[in-house]
Amino acid sequence: MTTPIRALIADDDALVRTAVKSMLAAGVPNVVIGEVDKGEAAIEALKQHRWDILILDMSMPGMTGLEVLRVSAEAGISVPTLVLSVFPEERAAVQALRAGASGFISKDSSQDEFLKGVHAILSGKKYVSDTLAEKLASDLNSGSSDRPDLSEREYTVMIQISHGKSAKEIAGEMGLSTKTVRTYRARMMRKLGLRSDAEVIRYVLGNGFAQ
Repeated sequence: MTTPIRALIADDDALVRTAVKSMLAAGVPNVVIGEVDKGEAAIEALKQHRWDILILDMSMPGMTGLEVLRVSAEAGISVPTLVLSVFPEERAAVQALRAGASGFISKDSSQDEFLKGVHAILSGKKYVSDTLAEKLASDLNSGSSDRPDLSEREYTVMIQISHGKSAKEIAGEMGLSTKTVRTYRARMMRKLGLRSDAEVIRYVLGNGFAQ
């Protein structure tokens, strides 16, 4: 009898979890799937059970995907992890891989691309899409540094500001206090040399970061 493949999905979006479960069921024989909607719950699940792969959302309210990777590593938990993200591939992928992820894939990728990543990671390999690999190689060769050197949350705040959202609205969406969001906003603006929300909006649109 084939040993089951145990896959844990950690994503706060129920529709994404449903889609991922469907793709896993279609492309991974004998898969057993668990799911959680928070980073904190992912840590508990990782402590309590053995998993062959973790499918991890990079941006969740409360504990983010990057924080899940950091905390699990500090706890001595080692699970091959495929990170999913809606953020621009190059910036998010570098952060995820540096944090200990085994692979990275954009949430708008096809089912075939997703399953290619899953199978690569299950076989002990690292994975990024061919397109992303080419972009990263090109950036390394050209010394490109046009993307902002921001943390995941600083970047999220920047994008949300570009959508015209207030600190209170951003705090509600990210599961943070308004004071914390304002701290991330201040750090982001200091790093980028910006002085107002209007300048943030112009910067985001001018550099193609809007989504």
